[in-house]
Amino acid sequence: MEGYIITMTRFEEIELGEIAYNEYCDYVGWVSINGDELPKFHNQKENIKNGWVKAALGVMYEIERKRKIEENKWSVDLTQKTPDNFKSTKIIKNIIKCNFCNDVIESKHRHDFVSCKCGRVSVDGGKDYFKRSFKEPTDYEEMSISEDI
Repeated sequence: MEGYIITMTRFEEIELGEIAYNEYCDYVGWVSINGDELPKFHNQKENIKNGWVKAALGVMYEIERKRKIEENKWSVDLTQKTPDNFKSTKIIKNIIKCNFCNDVIESKHRHDFVSCKCGRVSVDGGKDYFKRSFKEPTDYEEMSISEDI
């Protein structure tokens, strides 16, 4: 596995979501909070299945991101103004451009961790905070839009 690039087919992504869902259901005895029996993954509503797939992928990518940072192969930049730390800044768009593959990537919501197609840079935080992952600070061009409030 190289950098942040984890290639999976849609079938593999769904399978990962199903594994996470089944583990949760096993843990709670296949009973929902209101006492109803939980359906099997393939019988679940599409938006619920997609939510489990998104959650499972998010965990997988976060583990990989932390592993890379711990290996000192990646740096994380949290030095820019964020709404949590500087209440005078409002993030309109959280966007960067990779200087290697020219991919323009945007994080649209909190914990929306997005990597470019070559895996060299990533953006996170949506409209809540700026977070950048990269090998070198020159790997990306900042394209975010924010305004002072």
